[in-house]
Amino acid sequence: IIMHILEPDDHSIALAHHVLRAPPSFIFPRFAFAFRAQLCRLLLGPGLADALHLPNHPLYSPSRLCVVGIQLACQTYSIFLDLPLIGSILLSLHTRLASHLLLLSSKKRKSKINKGNALQSDCPMSFS
Repeated sequence: IIMHILEPDDHSIALAHHVLRAPPSFIFPRFAFAFRAQLCRLLLGPGLADALHLPNHPLYSPSRLCVVGIQLACQTYSIFLDLPLIGSILLSLHTRLASHLLLLSSKKRKSKINKGNALQSDCPMSFS
C-alpha cells in the first residue's frame, strides 16, 4: 500500500478504481463511484488523486454536493459537541445509538453463523 501511495502506477490506478466500484450499500448506486471518488479526493489531496486518475466532478454534481453536505454535517456536529449542555446530550445519544447498532449487528452476525452451521451439518462433505 505504501508503494501505491509513494509511486502510483497503472496497477495503483486499477486498484483504486476497483475498490471505488465496489457494490454500493446506500440508496444512490448510480452515483456510488463518483461519490467515493470525491471523498477520496478530499482525503488524499489533489496530487495523489490526480495520479490515481480519480475524476474531479463539476462543482454542482450530486456526488460533490453529497460530500460537501457530509463535511458540513460533521463540522456542525463537532461544533455542537463543544457546547456544554448540548454536547453532553448529543454525546449520550450518540453513545446509546452506537451501542444499539452494535447490538443489532452482532445479532445479525450470530444468525448468519447459526445458519451457516446448519447448512454445514447438512453437507455430506462436512467433518462433523
